[in-house]
Amino acid sequence: MVELVECFYGHVTVLRVVLLSGQLPWGRSCIEHYRSVKRQCVFSHDELLFLIASTPTKVDIKLAECLADDLAVVIEQEKHLRSDLLAQVNRLLCTIYLFITACAVATSCCISDVSSEWEGAIFDPP
Repeated sequence: MVELVECFYGHVTVLRVVLLSGQLPWGRSCIEHYRSVKRQCVFSHDELLFLIASTPTKVDIKLAECLADDLAVVIEQEKHLRSDLLAQVNRLLCTIYLFITACAVATSCCISDVSSEWEGAIFDPP
């Protein structure tokens, strides 16, 4: 049995869930279906996985195997989302760098002063 406590809008909801190992893949497929129809999930499947993983003494071996498989999917999705976010940040920093350089040229400012501020940036300027 897993106990999940949700706090929202001043209310506390305690949900007790009895999980069987066969139910975890269904939860992941429900999340994927909600994502495909662009609906917001009410219940966090990932939070449930982390909650189960935080109580290893209460988990049987078959549930632990399903949990490991599902957590591997969560980790891969997180890696993909973070790499996408990093790419967006790099594009934004590059755009800002080009904008500052263009403004410096337009105002006859010394470009070396502008470039020295960007030395620690995580992108390679063009």
